[in-house]
Amino acid sequence: MHLKKSALWISLLRYRVREAIQKVAFYLHLLAMERTDVNSAVKNLRNDLEQGRAVRTGYVDHYSEETEVGVRERYKAQFDGGQDTEVTFRARYVRDRIREFIPPNAVLLNFGCSYGWLESQIPGMTGIDRSEASMARNRLEFPQSTFVAGDVFEYLRDHRIDGLVHISIGVYFLPAFMSRLYAAARAAGARYLLGFEPSGISRETGGYFDYDLAARRSVVFRGPMLLHNYPNLMLEAGFEVLHAEILRPPHPNDDFRSAFFLGRRTPEPGTGPG
Repeated sequence: MHLKKSALWISLLRYRVREAIQKVAFYLHLLAMERTDVNSAVKNLRNDLEQGRAVRTGYVDHYSEETEVGVRERYKAQFDGGQDTEVTFRARYVRDRIREFIPPNAVLLNFGCSYGWLESQIPGMTGIDRSEASMARNRLEFPQSTFVAGDVFEYLRDHRIDGLVHISIGVYFLPAFMSRLYAAARAAGARYLLGFEPSGISRETGGYFDYDLAARRSVVFRGPMLLHNYPNLMLEAGFEVLHAEILRPPHPNDDFRSAFFLGRRTPEPGTGPG
């Protein structure tokens, strides 16, 4: 009986050891895949920066109406369930900063809005997104707010705004695109730029990104996401940075942070305040 128990224990130990080895091998495989993806993203980003591109190469956009609606519904469920997540944190934080720094009833445009909770909180804010199906659902749920499906640059050519808002979407574009977006917002009359974007330890550099007013090369954050020096991009577009903050929202990754920047239009030479 003792021998049978010993054999059983040895067999169980071998199983546990094999299981542990398989898990280690699996995670090493994931790390290798992540490093391959990071190296590819770094190569593409550097090439895009050298060529001065505003449209990324090597980035697969998995857009579909079904995908966009799915994202919207996941966000909605977090608000409906009263969850304290990165999604609800950023929306409430941006709402509070708008109320703190931007005049009431300012005409604001939220680029890439997805779920329309923030628009329902801020009178005068319009949400724009490429998904008509998502915007249609927002219109039904928030009939007092305005939602547009379309191209942001076409919208800015045809409308005057007081401010542009972008939340967790700038990381998917090149800095040249963001510069173009800021310039278009200024041409549309914007007095404020407000950005709330993911940040954290860059998988390219192994460190946190340094945000300041100097020109600084964008780097790969994680996966398809990029880190840009938003204060400098705002400055180059003719906006001074009024408020900047690095936050630690609820997130499963310990290194994850959020970067918030608020810029105010600087006056044209020879004119009064912007």
